[in-house]
Amino acid sequence: MKNFIFYLFVIACLNICFFPESFAEEKIKTEKENKLLNIPEWLNLYADLGYVYGENYHFKVDKWDVKGLNIYDLSLGTSISYHLKNSTIFFNLNASNLYDGVIKESRLGGWSTKFTSIPFITLSIGYNEYYKDYVFSTAFSYLKNIKGKDSFKNYTLSASISKMYRNFTLTAGSGILRKNSKYYYLSGNNFINENIINIELNLSYTYKFISPYISFYHEIFSKSSIYYLNMNKGSIIRTGICLSTSKITSGLKSIGRIVYPQSHRIYNMMNTLKKPNIYLYPPKDQTVKVKLNERNNSRITESIPEYNDGWNVFVQKNGRIDEKYDYLFYEGDITKPKNLKRGWCVEKKDIIPFFEKTLYKYGFNIKEVDDFIEYWSIHLPEDKYYEVYPIIDKEIDKYFSLEISPKPDSVRRLWFHVLPASSMKDLKTPEVKKFSREGFTVTEWGVILK
Repeated sequence: MKNFIFYLFVIACLNICFFPESFAEEKIKTEKENKLLNIPEWLNLYADLGYVYGENYHFKVDKWDVKGLNIYDLSLGTSISYHLKNSTIFFNLNASNLYDGVIKESRLGGWSTKFTSIPFITLSIGYNEYYKDYVFSTAFSYLKNIKGKDSFKNYTLSASISKMYRNFTLTAGSGILRKNSKYYYLSGNNFINENIINIELNLSYTYKFISPYISFYHEIFSKSSIYYLNMNKGSIIRTGICLSTSKITSGLKSIGRIVYPQSHRIYNMMNTLKKPNIYLYPPKDQTVKVKLNERNNSRITESIPEYNDGWNVFVQKNGRIDEKYDYLFYEGDITKPKNLKRGWCVEKKDIIPFFEKTLYKYGFNIKEVDDFIEYWSIHLPEDKYYEVYPIIDKEIDKYFSLEISPKPDSVRRLWFHVLPASSMKDLKTPEVKKFSREGFTVTEWGVILK
């Protein structure tokens, strides 16, 4: 929010101080004389070729640095306008193609680049108000891609103010976007809903029907449904040229450009950690403090009781928590587990007996096993076979390390990473180490799904 206020302050200062002379009325007056190919006054045709300089996103995963850069986008559009005395109502339709480049650089040396063409259409309805040498604009826009394995659609409410001086136009635009998109990385995919505030400053120069321009563009996330890993999304610089049959509107194209899918190819590497249960068995009835430290971009998404900055609960010797819970529950997003070398491949009909037998081997008691079976017997995804990889104790600390006070004597943490399989696979069987429940005992089980 501080960034948003700062940009609004900058925009206000620029519009107060920039070019005092008025030429807007003269432009409107002579607009009809400058029409190209005798296009009717109420119709505007345009072509816009833009080049984006700067990273739209940057994150690190495994031994790779992944950087996204929009190389160029081409738009062909038409506007239908209804002119009033000092205002205009317009309807805009354009078809565009974004050519997006993704660069992967290995920290061990080597790099690779992938380019993707993303065609989309944009529909807008808006209103322009002319006052001396200013033009105030507002618009509602809808954007959707035309084809491809990526899918996105945006709803945008935007506004801008333009200051004109001779052939120059400075436009300060802002909008609130609702992005509903499907992002993917390798074989994974996820739907993301997010609200975004954007800021754009656009300076254009009009020569007859040609307008070169340069824009400063920035997006501020106000809400997002997933956590992006180590990702920096900052400001970008966009430059290009617009050919328009109407001089007066050629400097206002930024109000349409802010709905473009700049930086939409954000890749998702997160897996879902489902229903870890933490069981506490202190030697006496006492208060216990439990804290989960988020590591490697992991984050807690749900918790019972409310996690806040940790749990501070009263636990009885039988494991009853605050006289109403049997365990501490949480869920989260974690990065994809690596180096899964040992596991089991299990047929669907055998998966529940397999989990029951395996949990006992790892040292879980009857109550804990029954809780696991009760939930996962109906919540596993439907597949013919499952690959099951155990993640044990210190391996779990890479995602959520556990701090407990007073310090427990015995801790057993076990997550199963469950992946679908189309056929039976021969996997190396993991070694199951014996667990002794002595003194203050803490146990945890959970399941990781893509």
